[in-house]
Amino acid sequence: MPRRRPIVRHVIVGGASVCAVLLIVALTELSTEDWGRPDQLKRDGLLWQFNVATGTVAAALLVVTLSIRPLRTLRGRTTPAHLPWRRATGVWSAVLVVAHIPGGLAIHSSGWRVWTPFESVVPGIDGRPLDEFTVGYWVGLVAALTLVPLLLTSTNESLRRRGAANWKRLHRLVYVTYALAAVHVVALQYGESRDLRHVALTALVFGAAIVVRAVAVVSSRRGGRAVPP
Repeated sequence: MPRRRPIVRHVIVGGASVCAVLLIVALTELSTEDWGRPDQLKRDGLLWQFNVATGTVAAALLVVTLSIRPLRTLRGRTTPAHLPWRRATGVWSAVLVVAHIPGGLAIHSSGWRVWTPFESVVPGIDGRPLDEFTVGYWVGLVAALTLVPLLLTSTNESLRRRGAANWKRLHRLVYVTYALAAVHVVALQYGESRDLRHVALTALVFGAAIVVRAVAVVSSRRGGRAVPP
């Protein structure tokens, strides 16, 4: 039975993630929001909808991942190095990022040539300015790259081989990923002239995990407990 538990967790988180992606695809089909960018004609296609959905759910799972440990601390529970549900949400966030990247390349690039796959988002190429959109695009790519070592070491074998202290030190990289992802999402939404209420809501959701962690740190210090990593 214990061996089945990781599979069950991944089935639950993965299934919920897929359902959320499909729901967002359906909602974007019904959306009447004016995006205000004449060059975003591809937004009405299924590829654009899928790209928005995978990015949104990946970001939401990242918020959940960073909130699980502080929430356990606030409930007075112990926080071991490995939290199974935190691993499951983190892994599926990375999986959706992998699904998200090809869509972004296809939508925003001017071709699939190996040497210049990002022509439309390189400042200076075809008069492209260094604006919120280009900054958000490249920051998002860096955020995706930081997920690689996290995903490759999200196994029990890696935890045993590295030891809890070293493993936790490496996985603090997720905070860098989180900050970069927040900049990516907010900058792209602002650069695409999204409704500012939408942009503010997104920033608020990303900020929620930071607030939860800050409250957990303060609570731990007042109670003389270890600060959650």
